[in-house]
Amino acid sequence: AFVEPLRDLQHGACFYCEKAIRSSEQAKGVVDHFVPWSRYEVDFGHNFVLADDRCNAAKSDTLAAVAHLERWWRRNDDHGAQLGVVFDKKGLLHDLKASTRITRWAYESAEHSKAQVWESGKNFVSLGQEWRGILGAA
Repeated sequence: AFVEPLRDLQHGACFYCEKAIRSSEQAKGVVDHFVPWSRYEVDFGHNFVLADDRCNAAKSDTLAAVAHLERWWRRNDDHGAQLGVVFDKKGLLHDLKASTRITRWAYESAEHSKAQVWESGKNFVSLGQEWRGILGAA
């Protein structure tokens, strides 16, 4: 139910690699939890992004690198209200402030544990403190 609204918002491209997602019946894209379900088991709509199969599988249950975090934050800052209307129509729970707090908590936890974050393909990088400037964490 959320593939098409996310596809429209992302202009048919994967959130992560920004390449066009084919719109065949077999490959319409995958709705991915930006903060993985394994870290927070609530389906808040603003946490969803559309990914292609390869990026979704490669990211798996890890946090995304800072460049992706910044794009996620900008997307929600620019289009959060528009997405909220779509989520209301589809009956999906959403709370942008809560999604942002959860994301801040997840990245803070990853920083403290010196976790690697997914960048692309099989590439993982160390998470520094630069994420704090994006989410306003002190």
